[in-house]
Amino acid sequence: MFKTKIKPVLQPKPLLDRLRELPQIFSKDLPANIRIPALPGQCNDEVLRPLLDASLDDVAFGIQALEQESSTLFRRIQALRDLYALARKRGALGSTSVGQAFADIGKRERV
Repeated sequence: MFKTKIKPVLQPKPLLDRLRELPQIFSKDLPANIRIPALPGQCNDEVLRPLLDASLDDVAFGIQALEQESSTLFRRIQALRDLYALARKRGALGSTSVGQAFADIGKRERV
């Protein structure tokens, strides 16, 4: 008797997985969902929409929301860099707390 091998039925990959494999874009970082910020006068609530259901306008709004978040993040990073540099200029060491490094800020000289 011959043994027949049963080949498994291969299911196609989900579309989002196939998009993430596209070599033309940095697609591995595609989000599963897009956050669409509230639009004053049009939509008062933020919307979270699955990427595959999103319109291209939704994608554009999602890009704007991410750009705003990244701007905020970059400002925070720069503020921390500035704080770090100023603390080092003031003589703080790596183990010095921020509170210790700036404890004398705003104190008036006593006569």
